[in-house]
Amino acid sequence: MKKQTKINYILTLILVFCIGASIPVLTGSSQVTEQHSAKSEVPYCVTSPTVPAQVTFDGETIDSAAMTAANGWIVK
Repeated sequence: MKKQTKINYILTLILVFCIGASIPVLTGSSQVTEQHSAKSEVPYCVTSPTVPAQVTFDGETIDSAAMTAANGWIVK
């Protein structure tokens, strides 16, 4: 009975080793033939939007200088 158990252990270790060695070989040899690009297919605007010189908000006319001063932006 001891000999049968030893053989089972040896065969199990050989099987585990073969599976462990074959997984990296199989995954490393697979190649993707189609290249996936990161290019967006959604159209987008490549120019900056135009900003009006003044805007009317809640009945009050606001010019661009007042908007930049209120937001703390510096225009150079």
